[in-house]
Parts: sequence; C-alpha cells; structure tokens
Amino acid sequence: MANLAAVKAEVLRIVEDHITPLTNAITTHVQRAQKSIEDRCAFPVQESTTFFLTAAGVNYFQFASDFITDRDEFYTTLKVDSEYVTFLQEISEETERPISAVGSPKYWTRALKNDLPGFRILPDDDGLGPFAGPSYGIFVPYFRRLSTLTVDADTNWWTDNLDDVLAWKAAANVYAEMRDPMAQFWNGVAMARFKEILSATRRNKLRKTGNRIYPSQSLSGNQRKRYKRIIVAQVP
Repeated sequence: MANLAAVKAEVLRIVEDHITPLTNAITTHVQRAQKSIEDRCAFPVQESTTFFLTAAGVNYFQFASDFITDRDEFYTTLKVDSEYVTFLQEISEETERPISAVGSPKYWTRALKNDLPGFRILPDDDGLGPFAGPSYGIFVPYFRRLSTLTVDADTNWWTDNLDDVLAWKAAANVYAEMRDPMAQFWNGVAMARFKEILSATRRNKLRKTGNRIYPSQSLSGNQRKRYKRIIVAQVP
C-alpha cells in the first residue's frame, strides 16, 4: 500500500533532473495521471448509484460532484423498496416524444444549469409518487472519481492497487513538460501495466459470476440417476 508521498518519490527516482518548478508540480501530474485512469471507467470501484427525489415544479438535477459519466439506464420505482423498476428513456430533445404536462417519470435528457452538467426528468412530477412528499425516486447509476490525492499522506484505491501506473504516468507527464522523448516510453510502460491489471480484474470478475452449464440430461446415460454431472465452464 502506497500513499501520495511514495508515488511522488517514485516519480523523482525516474526523473533524474530535479528541476525545482517541475518537482513542485509533481502532485499536479499525479492528479492528472489519476484522472486519465478514471476517465477509462474500467474498474468496479468506480461504479456508484446516486438517488434523487422529484418534487412538483422541480425537474432539473445536478450530477454528483464525483460524476464522470452514466453507466446504465436511469430508473425509478412505483413502490418504495420494490424489486420492480421502471427504466427511463434518454431523449436528446423534449420534442422527440409527445410528453404530457405531468405524470410519473418516463424520460430524461441532459441539461446545463449555471454551466454545471445535470439532467432533466420528464414529464413534471404529478405529486402521486410513492416516496415522501409525495414524490418519485430517481436512481442514477454512474462511474465516479475517487478522492483526489492532495497531501503526502493521502491514499485511495489507485495508490493501493495501481501506484506503479500512477507514478509512471506522472513521470511521463513530467517528461512531456520537459519536451523529453522519454515521455513516450514511460507512457507506454504505464499503459502496458494498466492493461495487465485491467485484464486480471476482468478475469476475477468473470470467475465470481460462477459461469456453469447444467445439462438437462444425465451424461452417464442413466436417466433414473438422481444426481447429474455438472459441466463447469472455467474462465482462463
């Protein structure tokens, strides 16, 4: 497990020319490296869901502060704690569909308010939702950013699991600022390691799903046998 100080030390080890202005900017380059990793939205740790409550006359909502992009369909429930959900359809313009003035949530569209990204829910709340108010609950699955590394003691999932990728990508950023061709080399090293870790993460995720094929008939030829063999599809 590493922290920001350990990542910065690795960057300084790689970049031999300790130019004071560049050394002072290493934290910024590490933060940029973190963002470049997060923008790929590739790891389960980034999966999150936020919840909004509608209200009469209020149909605009601002995305969460750590929001990168939506990862699945928005949905609502017509009963509190219900297992059954209603998915909302994304539209680009309100005129794409005939939309009644009020009703239960059916559509959502991206919107800006005060230059901040958010979304609108259509049609307007009819005041018949199952939640307090009464209102409707809107669930927004999205990919998130992790806590930003700011002081030396800071840690997050990236420093615990991808500290080498952070350091190598940050070193590439420093070399790029120096207009040094080594930037391309260290960027390549960082991306190769990133793909390694990503492949391992995906394999582990597949194994946990327990992919198994159950034959409808016994493979022993004895149809009266109570227990049947199981074919297990192993993920390499």
